[in-house]
Amino acid sequence: MISTAYQLAFHLTSQLVIRGFTREMMRLKTKIETFLKEQYGDDAEMIISDLDLNSLTINPYWDRTHEGKDREQISWHHDCLHESKKPHTFCHSKNSQAEGTPSCILSLGETRTLKFRCCRDRNRTDPPGGKGPIPISNSIVQFDLTHGSLLILHPHDEKTAMRAFFHKTKYTFHQHGAVMFGSAGLSAALVFRAVTHSKDVFKNSGLAVPTRIPNLIQQIMKTSQGTQKHLDLAEKIEKEKNEVEKGIRL
Repeated sequence: MISTAYQLAFHLTSQLVIRGFTREMMRLKTKIETFLKEQYGDDAEMIISDLDLNSLTINPYWDRTHEGKDREQISWHHDCLHESKKPHTFCHSKNSQAEGTPSCILSLGETRTLKFRCCRDRNRTDPPGGKGPIPISNSIVQFDLTHGSLLILHPHDEKTAMRAFFHKTKYTFHQHGAVMFGSAGLSAALVFRAVTHSKDVFKNSGLAVPTRIPNLIQQIMKTSQGTQKHLDLAEKIEKEKNEVEKGIRL
């Protein structure tokens, strides 16, 4: 078992890679970066000059319940977190996206609607028992994302800042989401971002690697053969073997 565990650890290490962009992805990435430089080159609140949109996430939308009805498929959220008690302070430890960079959403397929709203954090003067941010009344706006449209989420929109138009005494920020879809076929969002963290995938399948597998690899390579800790880790990694090899073969 000890030998098998080491061999598996070495084998897995060679199989975990960062998936690169295809030629088509690179073409889209370059066009969006060029567009951003042309449209936002003088924007001091957005990093453009050396922007590298090195991440692409594809979010599909379809009739998940097979009922032919529109249902909420993405709830309210923000892509980047900022400190609520320190206005304009970016939470580097909680964000994979680079500070000061936009999210670029290229839409394909049927039209879907994306909503934005302004919110504020809860404080001691608010009624007890509530959870999450408090939406500002009458602040919701919506955009119809048609096939081929490009939506740029400006980094300032998610910053905690004073926006007197929405609230004269409280710091606010924007959320987006509440995507209703399901009755109109298929729609997809290609979301390009500049990220500082990445996730490994299996080389042959492209499947995302569960966090526990790299952790087991690191632990077993640091332990001495014959120790109880090594034997316990060897047993754990053996239990993962079938799942891992299935992922590699797919």
